[in-house]
Amino acid sequence: MSRVLWGAIALDGVIMIFLLLLYLPANRALSSVPWPTEPSSWLTPAEQWLRRLLVLLTVVFIVGAIGYEAAPLLGLAPDLVRELPFVTNSVVKVSTLAMLCGYVAQALRPRMALVGPIIAVHFVSSRGAGDLPAAGAGIAAERSLHRRRAGDADAARS
Repeated sequence: MSRVLWGAIALDGVIMIFLLLLYLPANRALSSVPWPTEPSSWLTPAEQWLRRLLVLLTVVFIVGAIGYEAAPLLGLAPDLVRELPFVTNSVVKVSTLAMLCGYVAQALRPRMALVGPIIAVHFVSSRGAGDLPAAGAGIAAERSLHRRRAGDADAARS
């Protein structure tokens, strides 16, 4: 188990380095964008609200990624971190969403089109995660039924 966990953490590290190699040049290019000085280029109240929300989501996603990664190492919530492939994929997904939210928040107007995919990815992944417990319960019920049938067959033979 420990070997698998460290392998998953190493894979997360490699993926995160790759994502950072893509993110850092894009972020550096942002520094050449001048800050708005004229009132006509200031953000509207709705855009300011969206920008604050994106900054908040950046922080929440970073904390979530750290939590996903630390939980198996610290033995926290063992029922939630049983399937390491899901844990590692969640770390990568949440880290990517954090970088996207931060990227969009830095220059909202030209990057506002990325807000839709951020919402869609988060909705689809949380919807899929909501179906996993139901699928797990169905598998457990099916196994229980097979055991009961096997027990009935053994009893009939006796």
